[in-house]
Amino acid sequence: MSKPAHGSAMFLAARGNSLRKRPGSSLYATGFRVAVCCGVLNFVLGIGGLRAAVPPPSNPQVNTIAGSGESGVRDGRAAQSQFLEPVALAYGREGQLFIVDRAAQRVRALSVDGKVTTVAGSGLLLLSGLGVAGGYRDGLAMQARFNEPSGIAVNRKGDIFVADTKNHCVRMIRHGIVTTFVGRPSEVGDRDGQLNNATLEDPRSLSFDSDGDLFVADPPNGIRKITPAGTVSTIRTKEPVVAVLVAKFRAGPFRPTGGEVLLASDVDTITAYDPSSGSLLREISTTFNFVTPLREGYISIGPAASLAAITEDSIVYTDPLYRTIRWLVLPAVSTYVRTLGAEPLENAAEFGGAFRDGPGNVATFVAPMGVAKAPDGSIVVADSGAKRIRRLGKFDLRNGQTTLAVGDLPQSAPPANEYRIALVGSSDLDAAHAWNDTIPGILESELGSEKRKLHERYSIWPVRREGIGPLAALDLIDTYLSAGTVDMVVFCFPNQVQFTSQGLKLEGDLPKITERMKETKAALLRNRIPFYVVTYPGPYDVPGEMNYALLPAPGREAQDLNIWDPMMIQEYHDAVMRAIRSSGATLINVWPDFYAYRSSRFARPLFGAWDHHPSAIGMALIAKSIARSISPAISK
Repeated sequence: MSKPAHGSAMFLAARGNSLRKRPGSSLYATGFRVAVCCGVLNFVLGIGGLRAAVPPPSNPQVNTIAGSGESGVRDGRAAQSQFLEPVALAYGREGQLFIVDRAAQRVRALSVDGKVTTVAGSGLLLLSGLGVAGGYRDGLAMQARFNEPSGIAVNRKGDIFVADTKNHCVRMIRHGIVTTFVGRPSEVGDRDGQLNNATLEDPRSLSFDSDGDLFVADPPNGIRKITPAGTVSTIRTKEPVVAVLVAKFRAGPFRPTGGEVLLASDVDTITAYDPSSGSLLREISTTFNFVTPLREGYISIGPAASLAAITEDSIVYTDPLYRTIRWLVLPAVSTYVRTLGAEPLENAAEFGGAFRDGPGNVATFVAPMGVAKAPDGSIVVADSGAKRIRRLGKFDLRNGQTTLAVGDLPQSAPPANEYRIALVGSSDLDAAHAWNDTIPGILESELGSEKRKLHERYSIWPVRREGIGPLAALDLIDTYLSAGTVDMVVFCFPNQVQFTSQGLKLEGDLPKITERMKETKAALLRNRIPFYVVTYPGPYDVPGEMNYALLPAPGREAQDLNIWDPMMIQEYHDAVMRAIRSSGATLINVWPDFYAYRSSRFARPLFGAWDHHPSAIGMALIAKSIARSISPAISK
């Protein structure tokens, strides 16, 4: 059984409402010890707290690894080297970084010992010093000529392939010799067939799949696929494609059983295709329909100039429009994006960029173009405007959502000095950009603070499951969390939005849920596991919040402001309180905290302006209330 990536979130695989345990598995026989199960609208079982005592930062450190910032084609030590326009990156088999220096008409390399060399390409600087004249010549690498090369990929043999854009061909570098692999500078077109007869037009980006097929972003024509046998075919696209990437994904929306996915970006979307058949799998708009929530509001995402796989469910891409680097997670249902380097500046391209190293939230880029994942897991960016190669250090991946089967969950006990908390919940749990701003992240921080540091460290196990209701969520707790492998279970009861969206009614369904909570309480009690149930309001339940929650968002009409009246809110509140108390669970009531904060003079929104998730303030209130309530039990 493979060990999950450090810091990744682990999700429970389920079919419908059935939860299955791998035959013969001794799951949780010596597993984690605390589970906080929050939410009943969307659930995933996962672990987010297995990490070093000091976790990777949410904002990775940005530093320059090559390039002095001066224009030129100087080779030598990385710090003194010069570039003209680095635009594309790819790592070789020996760890060297290959760099396409477009304006210099060269392919450069940064060795593992920090030296920059020219691998292929030639030509003198123009009098302006801004570039080298393009040309076309095969032969010895140092005498070869390119014309605005824009993409690069390395196959398993170590051969280097270059998208020679204005020569309308793909060139290959092998053993110091440059040859034309496909296409011809004298003829532009979209002809498929054999390598020696096919034509291209402005090829820009390259990526190999595991079978050795080469995919080429050929903007006017779509995506060209070249098999190892030398056959060229075309996947037609709606818009001109600027970047391609073949990445392996876990089971999810693209691949129900997992496997490789071909991603292609244009000015508006990132589109997923089946690399074998070319069939469309999914489209993600990057400029309008797909937006990233920044606390209370919307901000558009710029187009993806270059893509690189980071985990088996996430990629990073460069966003030159906003002069930043994005991390895009593609889980089972929703899509998550986070800014890693340089806070996005709307229409930054109109104002120019800036160069500054440092933490990601203060670092700046001039024109980030190429991106690649380094062998050590860091991210390397070709900042073409700054004429530098930049590195983004490791960052906290716990907002990444990695689907795993039940049997892949950890089966060894945590260290005796660690108190591990699994936070199982609705999408409220990760409705933030960084782990430290989420409910589980804040809870982990609160429990680990000096004022209640009763154990050496605390870790959080988030549990979130898509598409199951409260009864199925309680089944989950009974099946996987009541076998003496956890110290505590905290179940967040659905708020009124979540309850009604599942088609549940107080009269008929709440009594069933109450009885099921009693059974869960008894199952946990057999192993002396305390059972807490948390309840907190939704956006319609707090006076003054409804107007924020129901503002019209891009692509969505304003919603009806009269969904619930005060009597309905009180009825739901009272009924849920009675149900939790009668179940025997310990109640954590966050409603008073929300109301008290809302009545304060300088109150800010408790829910987002774009949906029903709690805002940063709301998430902090929930997490701190849980921490305050469970601390006495943890101290025993």
